[in-house]
Amino acid sequence: MTSYLYTNLKRTMLLAFVAAVVGLGSLAATLVNASEAAAATQSTWMVVGNTAVNPDGKKVTISSAVNASNNTLTISPNGQRLAFEPKNMPGTIVTTNVDGTQRIAVAALGADRSYLASRMTWSRDSSQIAMPIGHGNGAYDVMVLAANGTSSRRVTIPNGSQSQRIAWVSNTKLLYAQENKVCTIQTDGTGNGCITVANLPAGQSNGNSGCVTSINDAVMPSVTSSWMLVYIGCGSQGLYRISTSLTGLKLLVADANATIMDYAFSPDGTRFAYMYDLNSPKLYTMNIDGTGRQFVGNGFTAQTLSWGAANSIFEPVPATPTPTPTPTPSGSLLQTQYGGRCLDVDTNGGGVNGNKVQLWDCVGNANQRWTLNSDGTIRSSYGNRCLDVDTNGGGVNGNKVHMWDCSGGANQKWTRGTNGTFRSQYANRCLDVDTNGGGANGNKIQIWDCSGGINQNWNIVQ
Repeated sequence: MTSYLYTNLKRTMLLAFVAAVVGLGSLAATLVNASEAAAATQSTWMVVGNTAVNPDGKKVTISSAVNASNNTLTISPNGQRLAFEPKNMPGTIVTTNVDGTQRIAVAALGADRSYLASRMTWSRDSSQIAMPIGHGNGAYDVMVLAANGTSSRRVTIPNGSQSQRIAWVSNTKLLYAQENKVCTIQTDGTGNGCITVANLPAGQSNGNSGCVTSINDAVMPSVTSSWMLVYIGCGSQGLYRISTSLTGLKLLVADANATIMDYAFSPDGTRFAYMYDLNSPKLYTMNIDGTGRQFVGNGFTAQTLSWGAANSIFEPVPATPTPTPTPTPSGSLLQTQYGGRCLDVDTNGGGVNGNKVQLWDCVGNANQRWTLNSDGTIRSSYGNRCLDVDTNGGGVNGNKVHMWDCSGGANQKWTRGTNGTFRSQYANRCLDVDTNGGGANGNKIQIWDCSGGINQNWNIVQ
């Protein structure tokens, strides 16, 4: 089995998992034939690496503006957003539209390299992202990130999850595995509970009698469904389906050589996709009843797979006359690593002296564009004034920062630190997001003793 699919799942454990932990109950299955399924999902899109592909094999290269690290790109169930780790920003998790616009840094993990960006998964409503992060001793906790960058929190799992895949049971509940236990925990860290599956067999008889069974993972669609997918990596190895009423366990894709790399449900839950063959990855789709197997394509360079709803970026409508686009204002965005929002001149102030400076969602307008000059001044493209420490505050902690006519005074000069800070030459304190504001739109900007915290670290984004 590859690093993307983990080890071994037995029927006994699966029954305990469904009945005792998830508690989904019995639902009526909806099975479709191959032509119906193809029609239902034809306009949906799977994402493999930097390629979007629909079920009939049409491939579209995702915008180079996305610039995702290999095997980290995943599409939301609603087909509107991507989550990934940028190649040029290791340690940062970003969401964007599928065309690379409306980029939001949702987490800055810095030097903590124990997270698994290749195993990010979206909540059913596309509002959150869950990602394993190191607990210690080879186990994992969960990072839960708001996709709009408003919050991030670590959900500590007692003793850690033993599987790398974290599943969403609902928009507020996560599923994880712990050796011979299956567990759920709320996204706020409460309600942790595990079920121990006793008397696990050591293996099965088909040449794999020495394999040891332990809980692996289950994949469920982003809609209510009667079925889920599981990988059993011991004995009769392969990809199985089982109903939530504990019936219908069926081998869908045999995998004696352990070459299945990833698998995902279609947005409507009627079909699934899987990738296999490490040397030449191939992509197939199939009905959840095992019929209608369809070859989609090969030649992919990534080994992770996600499936989202239709998006017009991949299926452009016929061209219509459009107005001449407004030129992008000059200057760079200054994006905080605390919440992912940008340094913003409040346009309600009209750009005059004393205009408020704040945090706001990054949109790239002139009031968020800044020119970093060689003399240390930071000039706004909105109003052509400089980022200024209000000298009426005396340069103490909490001193207000606003806009003022560029004078070249020390209170308008900033020194860029190697850790992403801007240090005032007037007060020797750093440009600081007031954490009392929680990183929300309108959050106060001030100066404060330089601490190296993420609320004082700023990315320069072109």
